[in-house]
Amino acid sequence: MVAAAVALALVAAASVVIVWLHWYSEQRIFAWSPPLFGVWHPHTGVGTPLAIAVAAAVVLAGPALAARWSWRRLCLAGYVTTVAWSLSLALVDGWTRGVPGRLTAGDEYLVDVPRVTSIPAMLREFTTHIISGRPGSWITQVSGHPPGALLVFVLLDRIGLGSPVAAGLVCVAVGGLTAVAVQADGKVVVSGTSEPRNWGAAGVAVARYNADGTPDATFGPNHDGKAVFPFAQSWATPETQGLAILPGGKILVGLRVNYDFALVRFNADGSLDETFGPGDTGFVRVRDTAGFANILTDLAVRPDGRIVAAGWKYTQGDGKDAL
Repeated sequence: MVAAAVALALVAAASVVIVWLHWYSEQRIFAWSPPLFGVWHPHTGVGTPLAIAVAAAVVLAGPALAARWSWRRLCLAGYVTTVAWSLSLALVDGWTRGVPGRLTAGDEYLVDVPRVTSIPAMLREFTTHIISGRPGSWITQVSGHPPGALLVFVLLDRIGLGSPVAAGLVCVAVGGLTAVAVQADGKVVVSGTSEPRNWGAAGVAVARYNADGTPDATFGPNHDGKAVFPFAQSWATPETQGLAILPGGKILVGLRVNYDFALVRFNADGSLDETFGPGDTGFVRVRDTAGFANILTDLAVRPDGRIVAAGWKYTQGDGKDAL
């Protein structure tokens, strides 16, 4: 009870300080995110009991199943659970507002789908419509992401799944997947966030499995198929956004770290690649002092080994430009 009370007090104090710094101090900080700066609208819906049920099932049965089930069954169960959790949260707002309504707002993808009469022309001319405030500019979501995102909704429309309902369900289904890559030898590499039990600094985790689903004992410092790159700052919250297998088996992970984007590279055995990044740290973090945020959304590796990282940024004028 004491720990819970202290935690609530810290959250309340942080909320007050951030609100004051954002709205009343001379030097405003960038903290444009709910719930501090969202609309205060607590409510329940049909999805509320579903979300509680999913959360309870994970907490009560998850650890035992994770210790007993095979990797393949666990991955499938994790995916189904993620989709169920996402749908239950969406349904708190009801079916119409929670699922199809999310893609029909004025700054969402489906608004620009009818504009695409030729896919080759859209891909060829995409960058000419990114800058906002010009005739023919893409809406916010389209201009802020690589053209592949819009292409997905265009292709769904071409095969008869372009309705808000179908598109919303596809988003939920795809969103339940984590970053996964398959090596030429059939081994599977996955990445995600490592959250310590002692509330210390988070990190980026990479795991490699054999083709039969067993952990690859040749990977990781403990030979358990796992490798973790921890962040020194306890406030860092890395989120995996992309994963690529490089020539020679090295593994490149693209991250969003708070409001910056970053890259971490591992050797084929799971050790940190100390030939990568400034100071041989194995880590690159991209910041822009002239803008509020840099967000990585995807990455790719050219045949010559050069890395292409794509995303978006918030500028001082609250506009959105492509990186």
